[in-house]
Amino acid sequence: MKILNGLRLRWKLSLLIAFMMSTMGLITISVIDHRMEEALLEALTEKAASIAGNLAIDSVDPILVDNRILLHQLMLNVYSNESDISYIFIANPDNSILCHTFNNGFPSDLQSISHPGAGAKSLHQRFETEEGIVHDISIPILKGKAGYLHLGVNASRQDEKIAAMNRDLIQLAFMGALLGFLVAFLAGRMMGKPLSALADAVKLTGRGEISPALPVTGDDEIGILTDKFNRMSADLQTYLEERDEAETALKQSESLYRSLVENIDFGITYIDSDHTIIMANNGQGRMFGRDPESFIGKKCFNEFEKREHTCPHCPGATSMITGKPAQVEAEGIRKDGSRFSVLIRSFPVKDPDGKVTGFIEVVEDITERLQLEKEISKARQMESIGVLAGGIAHDFNNLLTAVFGNIELAKLFLKDPEAARERLVDAEGACAQAKNLTGQLLTFSKGGSPIREKTALADFLRETCLAFPFGAGIEFNLETPDSIREVMTDRQQLERVVTNILENSCEAMPSGGSITVAAANVSVAPASSLPLSPGNYVEIKFTDNGPGISPEIIGKIFDPYFTTKDMGSDKGTGLGLSICHSIIAKHKGHIRAGNHPAGGAEFTIYLPADESAKEAGTDAARKKQTGTSGKAPSDSLRILVLEDESVVIETLTRMLEHLGYEAEFAMEGEAAVRLCREATDSGTPFDLGIMDLAIQDGMGGLEAFRKILSFAPDFKAVVSSGYTDDPVMADYAAYGFKETLPKPFSIGKLEETIRKIR
Repeated sequence: MKILNGLRLRWKLSLLIAFMMSTMGLITISVIDHRMEEALLEALTEKAASIAGNLAIDSVDPILVDNRILLHQLMLNVYSNESDISYIFIANPDNSILCHTFNNGFPSDLQSISHPGAGAKSLHQRFETEEGIVHDISIPILKGKAGYLHLGVNASRQDEKIAAMNRDLIQLAFMGALLGFLVAFLAGRMMGKPLSALADAVKLTGRGEISPALPVTGDDEIGILTDKFNRMSADLQTYLEERDEAETALKQSESLYRSLVENIDFGITYIDSDHTIIMANNGQGRMFGRDPESFIGKKCFNEFEKREHTCPHCPGATSMITGKPAQVEAEGIRKDGSRFSVLIRSFPVKDPDGKVTGFIEVVEDITERLQLEKEISKARQMESIGVLAGGIAHDFNNLLTAVFGNIELAKLFLKDPEAARERLVDAEGACAQAKNLTGQLLTFSKGGSPIREKTALADFLRETCLAFPFGAGIEFNLETPDSIREVMTDRQQLERVVTNILENSCEAMPSGGSITVAAANVSVAPASSLPLSPGNYVEIKFTDNGPGISPEIIGKIFDPYFTTKDMGSDKGTGLGLSICHSIIAKHKGHIRAGNHPAGGAEFTIYLPADESAKEAGTDAARKKQTGTSGKAPSDSLRILVLEDESVVIETLTRMLEHLGYEAEFAMEGEAAVRLCREATDSGTPFDLGIMDLAIQDGMGGLEAFRKILSFAPDFKAVVSSGYTDDPVMADYAAYGFKETLPKPFSIGKLEETIRKIR
């Protein structure tokens, strides 16, 4: 090796080419020798197998007739015509020799030769003898039932052919190596000088110095190489300068990034596509009470949430599917087992081809924030409850004061019936206000289930708004095109909403102003900011030019008993807008309050459109009948009353007696059914029933009514209850009742109800 190091390039090149030519020659000889040996052997064995197969077929008949002379003659004919065949013999199934071609007897070393196994068509065996390597081809005769034919071929002749060919190839390889050496020596002399100069320049560049430009001596490869080297040197100098600048900027950027990632309060992790954690920052470690290095190489769902499989809410999986950021709120588990709330934001990571290879998760501990939000929400709820309780106490105390005071005065005026009557009328009025207040509270809370019917909104708004007493100084505009979609609404409840909003606007403009009500068809998309399901809606806008809504109260405007006015029967209860909110919510719609850009307040209502509507129609107005005659009707009625409150029974008895009706009372549903059955069987059925829904510790009015209908299908009944939010009260006709009688009720309302269905 030291000798080669001291040689010049042309000698090295010459020796290298000579060595390569020699090596290639030897490799070629070796490959050809191996391939030739394989080819000759394959041809020899194929030929032997073909001969053996044909001979095995020809041997079947002599073997079956036990004609050994003919069998031996067949074998000798083949043996004498093929010089490569060393022997042929046939062995019986019991391994005894039936016939062979050996002159000096059958060799003992072939006695134990193997035969083809069951189902095998042939068997090739190789073994050495005194005459050389022999390949034995064995063929079963009649699947081995008639014996096995063995044919041996000697490979010595093919070895002689291969040896002769190898000698010729070696001579040819030697001549090629010598010629290559001479050509390389001459070429080396021509290339040596410019290459030496190029080598010196490369050494100089290798030491970090930029070589001066080398002279280009020609247009050949060496000249091109020299020119390329000169350009490379110039580019290298530019690259080194830019690299130094980039390395400096990269170090600064990496330092800034590392400082930002490691010191931020958020946890940051890089996770690959199979949810294995690649990187985790110090914030992630602090959040989970662990060394961030302990996360590396582990599954995120196991480390952060102690799961065995991917988290069902995993935002990273969503980001990898959609290729977009995602976020979710979840729970993390610290090293000590304690749980805390987190907001997880995930961002997909893509390779240069745009394929998603993983995701980055930014984890924020939101435990304190959620706790604070809960406390704020609880405080607001308590504030609303406090306002609600105070308002209820205020209104009921006022009403009870009027009731008690008037009753006391009536007692003092018993000797003066007219004065006593006036006091009782005032007490009755206070009770009516109390009833109205409870109705509003039920509508606000959970009651007042709407009885929806198809409503032509344009006609409804026109009728309701034009009937509203706006008062002096108020200019009203109604914009309702005929193309407005129909809606399914409870007309009475929606009328209350419209009236409450109009009253609110009028009270905000005591000196006058303008109010506009406009309706339009709108569609809500899935990505809409409105808290509504996608679909078609009708939008109703109430706009006035009053002072508008101040920012301090806009968030409380739908709270119960919140009002900017003085509380009292003559000023308002503070339930108007909260009732509007409750009614619209029960209609699966939405109401919001704000200020119009041009000034004034603006209330917007969204109601689901009736998709089945084809033509707009006008609904018949509901008619109300009030008053009492105080006189008995022309004919008496037998009325069955189901009621479990003694005080109500006593009062109702006097009312019905005053109206001239005959009544029977049952305090349990079972008793009412029994009385009705007895009356029906006796031929004197009841004309009417008044059924209380809620019966303590027994069958209620609905169940009793259904049992009565089973044997008296024409039985007419009125449903009555103090629970006006009950669905039976809201949709009494669907349950078979003729009318509803909400408690408390007056004698006039009782008479009116009975007259409707008698």
